[in-house]
Amino acid sequence: MAGMTPSNAVEAEVASEATEAGFDQALAGMGDFSEAMAAGLAAESSHNAAHVDAHADATDFGGNSALIMGLPVMMKVVLGSTKMPVASLAKLTKGSVVKLDKMVGDPVDILVNGRLIARGEVVVLNEGTSRFGVVLTQVGALPTAGK
Repeated sequence: MAGMTPSNAVEAEVASEATEAGFDQALAGMGDFSEAMAAGLAAESSHNAAHVDAHADATDFGGNSALIMGLPVMMKVVLGSTKMPVASLAKLTKGSVVKLDKMVGDPVDILVNGRLIARGEVVVLNEGTSRFGVVLTQVGALPTAGK
């Protein structure tokens, strides 16, 4: 926050924290999936919550709750991952097979804006387009190690 006085920087931080807390509360009203998203966001913002002004109304979006709930987020379904040296990476060509850290049938991780919020099973949808889908099997605060 270059160019801000200490007073302005604190006010901006408090406003940002109040907005984030309000977003968490709005998500909580959307059910299990939103509770998982809120849990991920709460972990990041909980250490700041004690500093939020007691008069800040975290649930007031100034009538913009529909706008906020319409904000796009990036959801990724992670099938697996692997580590390899750059030399091995450089040797990959068309047709190369990369061994992942997960087995067939293992749950996939579902990340929203980079945060683990759920796990699920990959399914093939019968829509005539041969698309994949994911059936959610776990939603909420999930351990990231020892999957």
